[in-house]
Amino acid sequence: MIEGQTLGVLIDPPGYQFMQRRHGQWLPVSSTRLSAQVTVPKQVQMLLQPGSDIWQKEYALELQRRRLTLHDIELELQKEAKKKTPQIRFSPFEPVTPFTLRFYSSAQNACWAVKLVHDGALSLNQCDERMP
Repeated sequence: MIEGQTLGVLIDPPGYQFMQRRHGQWLPVSSTRLSAQVTVPKQVQMLLQPGSDIWQKEYALELQRRRLTLHDIELELQKEAKKKTPQIRFSPFEPVTPFTLRFYSSAQNACWAVKLVHDGALSLNQCDERMP
């Protein structure tokens, strides 16, 4: 957290963007110390994996409750994409949501993983596995 602000990272291939929650909406950060938009090289692939499937189960239950059609679901996903809501969020008011963000380079046969665990510890390590 920076100064108690709610921040996020929007994974938006071919890169990612740092976002900040202001006035009820997500906006690109406006700090001179932090680049808002980062583009990764073409040969690098990103894969975001939630550390918990709880949110997925809740989302599936909500979809079942509303009995949405596939078309409705696609429309909802398109609306969310237009909102540009960060998939990774950091808030001083909410517990951390664990995740692993992997960067794969087939050209260099390398993999690096940024991992956040339940207690808030953040790490950067080489991956053992390659891109699935």
